[in-house]
Amino acid sequence: MPQYEFLNELPAHKFYEELDKEKDIQQYYDKCYLIKTYYPGNNDLLKICGKLYRNLKILYDIINEDILQDKRCDYLNNWIYNEVIEKFDISDSYIYSNKIITYMTYNWDSFIRSADILNKCFFEKHIMNKQEFTKKKVLFDDTENYNSIKTKINNNDYENNSNYYKYITENYYLKSLIESECSCDNNNMFCIKFHKYNEENGKDKLCSLKCNEAITSPSPKEKTDLQCTVSEKVEEDTKDEEELKYVDNETLDDVTLSNPTGAIVTIPILLTFICIFLLVFFLYKFTPYGLRLYEIIQRKKKCSNHIYEETVNDILKNTSASDQINSDDMRYNVYYQSLSDI
Repeated sequence: MPQYEFLNELPAHKFYEELDKEKDIQQYYDKCYLIKTYYPGNNDLLKICGKLYRNLKILYDIINEDILQDKRCDYLNNWIYNEVIEKFDISDSYIYSNKIITYMTYNWDSFIRSADILNKCFFEKHIMNKQEFTKKKVLFDDTENYNSIKTKINNNDYENNSNYYKYITENYYLKSLIESECSCDNNNMFCIKFHKYNEENGKDKLCSLKCNEAITSPSPKEKTDLQCTVSEKVEEDTKDEEELKYVDNETLDDVTLSNPTGAIVTIPILLTFICIFLLVFFLYKFTPYGLRLYEIIQRKKKCSNHIYEETVNDILKNTSASDQINSDDMRYNVYYQSLSDI
């Protein structure tokens, strides 16, 4: 990618450079006897084959802290396929079955099994044509570059992040990746710088930033930068919550103002009943009206007992007048009490 030459400083490119070195490859030529047999005098093929077996031996010892151990075998497989495709323009439907690839990798598995190495990388059979492989490798490399860029920016280990974000935002896949990752509530430095880059370069403004005055970065290089915090979306959510709370309080205040006596309306009613009770109690206990009131209560109580609680036998025992009411079909006895009993 000539337009992104700065990517050559990223770990992925540097690792491919290590795989492509010609140091100590001659000692592995004996593993390439099929290449020497079927392509005699082709030094380019022999060198690639020698590099392959040298790389299988030292793959997990190459010094590059940014390339994870579990990714190194992917790098090596991508490298060998890409070398053959670019330099010999193979056109097979399935690149793994190409003769050059077949002869070059013939001893791969046996070499790995016999070599005194802890981690073993095996050959991957890519059932695809060279165009499909190229797309796959580009996607792999872009993803590795993206992760390296993110690590660099989060660690303040960069010179010019604008180049990185230019590369990311001009790549459809990486742009979708960063937009998905850098939601408006993500406050890591990588995402803040991304939103800042968008604002400064007229890109799609996904989130706005609130930045303080320039401060000195804790980086050893002592770069000066703006300290920015999150975004419009989070602030809008917070604002909505505050507005909702404000509206609820206003509604409560309106209800209280519309009925100011509602909270204490029961107090005077309760006091009225208490006063009436005390007045009646006073009249009953301490005035001549109490005796009269007592007699009235007892008389009503006695009448009530006669009406609702007397049994038939009690009524027969009392002195009472009785009339017999005759009809053509039936006789009724109607009892009633004399006034003297009351």
